[in-house]
Amino acid sequence: MTKTGGLGETCRMTVMTTKTERRRDKRDGVCYVPGCKSGYKSCKESRSLFRAPIEPERLAAWSRSIPKRDRPFDHACVVCERHFDERFIERTFKTKIKGEIIEIPRDRPLLTKDAIPTIFPEAPKYYTKKLPKKRKERNLCDQVLPKPPKRQKDSTAENACALSSEAASESLNCEPDSPQIEQVETTEEDLGFSRLRIPKGWSEITLADAEGLRLYALCEADAAEPYASVVMVKSVRIQVLQSDEDTAVAEVHLRGKIWCEQELTTRELAEELIDSIDKLTLCPGVGIQPLARECPAFNGKFFSKDCTLFADVK
Repeated sequence: MTKTGGLGETCRMTVMTTKTERRRDKRDGVCYVPGCKSGYKSCKESRSLFRAPIEPERLAAWSRSIPKRDRPFDHACVVCERHFDERFIERTFKTKIKGEIIEIPRDRPLLTKDAIPTIFPEAPKYYTKKLPKKRKERNLCDQVLPKPPKRQKDSTAENACALSSEAASESLNCEPDSPQIEQVETTEEDLGFSRLRIPKGWSEITLADAEGLRLYALCEADAAEPYASVVMVKSVRIQVLQSDEDTAVAEVHLRGKIWCEQELTTRELAEELIDSIDKLTLCPGVGIQPLARECPAFNGKFFSKDCTLFADVK
């Protein structure tokens, strides 16, 4: 009687399972929602696919809203535009030119920060949730301003005293040849993507040879020269587009490797991106070099060549 399989087959199955799990960092090409054909060859209509969020709270909210499937819902999964209310999809750029707001169509639509899938035509009706009607935006210019209250007439003597005191103070404070100092207030539009609100431990790094580039990084001491240099464990590189000063492209690096890119149109989006990257827990690696020479190193720590960069627990 001949036995088949055994330990060798079990090992091969384990290796295949491990490789499958490690490849989950790659984005899916078809919609995760059960019954939806977006992304399949049989679907002739071109639809935008949106990747599941990185943030654990938003990822859990998406997972609770979507009908269950036989495989887990993670960051590599995508959901098509059919399942989002139109208020959650940004299809145009909005920019202000000479006081007028101009909208330019985007090459790829983006989701708003509060987007969540709520429309599921192929699932039972109770999965689709009706959102409250969006409130109309009030134009403050069209509103009738109330009449200013009538000022009480003061006595002639009090008015004369007030005018004389104001004239005296102006004569003391303003000399004929003294320069006038103007106070200039800095607005968020003037700042652009500089001086963002960043988490504790992060730094804004100014590069002398890169105009228009903003770099925010989480650094640690260099293991080789701890008192002379630092290395960037996490960094967000923001480059403002020359064609549109209100739009920038953010490039995220984790342990020296590019992780993702994202388009930014507001300071709030940039701050939310940095917050989400700060919450990511990276694999700590090991301090002793393994026997295998193929293990890459970063700042004195060694990692598997198949490392997905992230740790399961913090």
